[in-house]
Amino acid sequence: MTHDLRLMLMLGGLVLVLTLVLERVHRQKTIPQWLSRKLLHISAIGACALAAAWLEDLLIFTWIVALVELTLVIMVLRGVFFEEENHRRSWGIALFPLAFLALLLLFPEKRVLIVVPMAILALSDAAAAIVGHLFGKITYTLTGDKKSIIGNLAFGLTTSLLLLTFSLFAGPGFWPATWTFGAEWACYLVVVAAVLTALEALGSKGSDNVLVPIGAALLLRNTHLILERESAYPLIISLLVAGVFVWFTVKRGSLDLGGGVSAGVMGMVVLIFGGPLSLLPLVFFFLLGTIAGKLTAKKEVISDAKHGKARDYLQVFCNGGIFALLAIFQKTNPDIIWLLMVSSMAISTADTLASEIGMYFRGKTVDILRWRVQPPGLSGGISIAGTLGGLLGAALLALLGALLAPGGFSLAVFGIATLTGFFGMILDSLLGASIQARFKNPTTGQQSDFAREGTTLDHGFAWLTNDLVNLLSNFLCILSVFGLLKGFQF
Repeated sequence: MTHDLRLMLMLGGLVLVLTLVLERVHRQKTIPQWLSRKLLHISAIGACALAAAWLEDLLIFTWIVALVELTLVIMVLRGVFFEEENHRRSWGIALFPLAFLALLLLFPEKRVLIVVPMAILALSDAAAAIVGHLFGKITYTLTGDKKSIIGNLAFGLTTSLLLLTFSLFAGPGFWPATWTFGAEWACYLVVVAAVLTALEALGSKGSDNVLVPIGAALLLRNTHLILERESAYPLIISLLVAGVFVWFTVKRGSLDLGGGVSAGVMGMVVLIFGGPLSLLPLVFFFLLGTIAGKLTAKKEVISDAKHGKARDYLQVFCNGGIFALLAIFQKTNPDIIWLLMVSSMAISTADTLASEIGMYFRGKTVDILRWRVQPPGLSGGISIAGTLGGLLGAALLALLGALLAPGGFSLAVFGIATLTGFFGMILDSLLGASIQARFKNPTTGQQSDFAREGTTLDHGFAWLTNDLVNLLSNFLCILSVFGLLKGFQF
């Protein structure tokens, strides 16, 4: 029997036995369910980290993880195992193998980027849950699940200790050679721990089991790329600025707490991977959207139940998430990635201004598919004022992006981003008129984009909200632009 086979059998058998034992004891009320879940969390994810560190060949193991992931998804769907106390399906246990599989496929030659993120997920996430459950007095909710301040502190401290331990034994070559082992390294460690803590706080329904390890791997992988020729000290200042930004925007009511933390994380990601200038389109969009939102803040609208309220995490991600995700790869191909980033933000800007300006002027609005008059603000509708306002917003954002383009002003960035922003706005209206949820009051005939008392679904998918349509139209346009650019070898 080979070394790898013995190790996999030993670790797999250990996790299987613990799974069955913990499932049985919590059903017998011997220990609380939340504690059994966290013990299983530590053992299963810890075994993954150890396997990635000790196995000689990861190929067969990768196939096994893929099979385990499929099995766990089926088991959770059928309710065989892993049901929460509130009878909600426990997706966390099925999501972490997905993140693990992604790391195995992405970093087979750099195992430290598999081992460390999984160790952080195993120990830091468990520390946050256990400490928070036992001692959490001050709690809050960002995206659905309840979190605690002391749980956040436990996560951040455990993550810092893990990174410290790892750094001491990793040897030279992982951290940039221009950094000393002391203060600059500590600055970056604090920033990584803080960003990962925020990602864990944003996770709900097990999504932190994906956000934390993937985020950790990307941050650690780019340690060589991030600020290789610069000091790490400004990152600490940026982290403090992000904290002030969250506090200020939440206090003013521009963002709720979940939206503020999401925007703060998004800003830190763009700053770390893209640099300070890459933040400007994001800041410009936020300021322009905030100002435009004041125009219709007191108007009654039927397009969005969230209109006039503080933006939440979903709105923040659907408008700026693709921009932030692209920023992670900005230094791999600066010209193309920057063009895609600017185009993505131009779409969000065009759509936001088209909606706000169209509702403000309340001119004749028609359904883009059926070409019949409909109330201003209802998704799928277009008006002259809204269309011109959206085009202007796309052009302004594209102009800023062109001025900041690598190598100086780029007419190509301005032209392509403006057109992409405009067509993204049109696509958003087409999707809004066709597949987005539309509700109707059968008595009055009034339509709206969200369910109200007395309304029923008129057409579209009930789950497809305006936020998700924004994200979908943005994604489809950026994917199309990327395909065209590759075809023309831009």
